[in-house]
Amino acid sequence: LNPYHWDGIFAGIDKALHFGHYPHEFVTPVIKALKLQHILFFLYLQAWFYVTFTTQGYCAFLDANTHRRMRMLWSLVGNWIVIGIIMATWLSSVGPLFVKPFYDSAIYDDVRKNLFDVDSPSNKFAYYNQLLRIARDKGIVDIYAISAMPSIHIAMTFLNCLYFWSFNRAARILSCTYCFIIFIGSIYFGWHYAIDAYVSCAMTALIWWGSGKLIRRRDDTKPANGSTP
Repeated sequence: LNPYHWDGIFAGIDKALHFGHYPHEFVTPVIKALKLQHILFFLYLQAWFYVTFTTQGYCAFLDANTHRRMRMLWSLVGNWIVIGIIMATWLSSVGPLFVKPFYDSAIYDDVRKNLFDVDSPSNKFAYYNQLLRIARDKGIVDIYAISAMPSIHIAMTFLNCLYFWSFNRAARILSCTYCFIIFIGSIYFGWHYAIDAYVSCAMTALIWWGSGKLIRRRDDTKPANGSTP
């Protein structure tokens, strides 16, 4: 629907925002020096699903705070529609990991190596090649595709931060720490440009704010006895 053409712009913005350097140039030496590659791989590519769906399951079935529960669910749907569909199509980009095969540029070769160095031998290149094949599929409309901007990965973890903010200090610290880890992982492994995360967080905050306003307005107009007007 929208062929890739944004990557050069996003890479340039990333470099301009980070003092003339690409973000992975700051992140990669630190992760390797601390030998955090494998734990980051697990937290970014595997634990994310458990954290995300556990949070959503708790919200949907166990959270007794009706306003908070509805705000989270509305924001979740809003994120997928606005960030995961509309903006992902409009700003379709392959991300640093796929710059080499799509644009024949070597500027992100280091981050491609970061991913391949920690992936298990049995899975080596498998997921990467599968996504590459899907992205080059001749089908105009496909249920799967590559689209780095904005990052739904970051959007969901940042939404968790907003959701858990009203719980307690421990919940705030844990959710924000995990969100930061996901951000670092997206840079280290090359799935996203840094600005993908910045845009995702800004849009998620806007959707969260809008959902809260709409739910409060709905509650204010609801009859006191609960009957249908």
